[in-house]
Amino acid sequence: MIKRRYGIKLLFSLCFMGIMLSGCANKKVVSETELIQENNYWKSTDEEYKELIEQIDNYCQNNMSGSICVATDNQILYTAGFKVKEVDGETVVGPFTTYEIGSVTKQFTAAAILQQVEKETISLDETLDKYFPLYPQGKRITIDNLLHMRSGIRDFVGDSISFFGVDVLKELIEGKRSADSLKEFDEERILEGLYPLDLQFIPGVGYGYSNTNYFLLTLILENVTGMSYEEYLKQNIFDICGMSDTCAGETGNIKAVPAQNMGYLPANFAQGSGDIHSTVIDMIKWDRALMSGKILSNEQLEYMCKSKPITNNYGYGCGMKTYKDFLYYHDGGTLGFVSSNNIFYDSEGRHIYLITLSTEYPLNPETDYLMSVIKDYLDK
Repeated sequence: MIKRRYGIKLLFSLCFMGIMLSGCANKKVVSETELIQENNYWKSTDEEYKELIEQIDNYCQNNMSGSICVATDNQILYTAGFKVKEVDGETVVGPFTTYEIGSVTKQFTAAAILQQVEKETISLDETLDKYFPLYPQGKRITIDNLLHMRSGIRDFVGDSISFFGVDVLKELIEGKRSADSLKEFDEERILEGLYPLDLQFIPGVGYGYSNTNYFLLTLILENVTGMSYEEYLKQNIFDICGMSDTCAGETGNIKAVPAQNMGYLPANFAQGSGDIHSTVIDMIKWDRALMSGKILSNEQLEYMCKSKPITNNYGYGCGMKTYKDFLYYHDGGTLGFVSSNNIFYDSEGRHIYLITLSTEYPLNPETDYLMSVIKDYLDK
């Protein structure tokens, strides 16, 4: 097992009918997505993946709590939702239920920055003093350092005492602070807290996971594009991928987030590092678009996925963690949500995508088992 830190016949008939009707000018083809939307569930009948799908389905029916989607580059193999209720308290979650995806947001921030690298409005070797002239450590840290978590900058989420003089997460968990109160920790307060702090290590030498890195990247993005971070992602990523149920920086402006949660993160507090809401179906669209070159050139995609080694089996790319030589992934967790985006790949360039979104914070126990099942299938 991989360990990390952290009515089918009817559907088949409808698919066949959709294909047969494609040549009729006055008939509409029933798409895969439409069938999923109508039934809130999908299990492919492709014989090639029959054993894998049955293993996943059997496990999810008994253990899954939340939404899941497993897909290849060409078809969705399995997608469903279990146990958890949507915000109305009655509807069981499904493939189109929106969740906070937490730190999986970092993939989108990294891609946005690399799009600007392609356009040569940003250089990876630029130092932060260009954008933050009041930051004493700015001359020592590059954009490349931010992307790869190699800056030495402290994490304003995990080390909020250093930034704000208060342990924000502890107070949230103990009920002494509401999620809505995080709005006071805005851009100005984060930068004011950052500027006096010493670095944890020499930039480029060590590794330290820090949400501050990706928050700063969004401010750089806004500086060079003249657009808000939210507007940029919508126009240059979400719309291109067809992610119609995904948004960034829109606290509470969501369709059907599950009712079981501890509150929603204010967008300003999580900007660029954990503020995106999405669905498992939209996340598959994102993964496919990213891996097929719709979002980044091959050069920039390779840069995004190529990790700088941390241990023999694990490394951090740009919003993309790696495990050995077969997996790109990132997990996320917010106050009441946990997410996991996994991209399995082989030497022939094929992919299997596994997305799980849940409210079982702070753990997502299903993912390790499901990943092992997929890996076993690929090894056959």
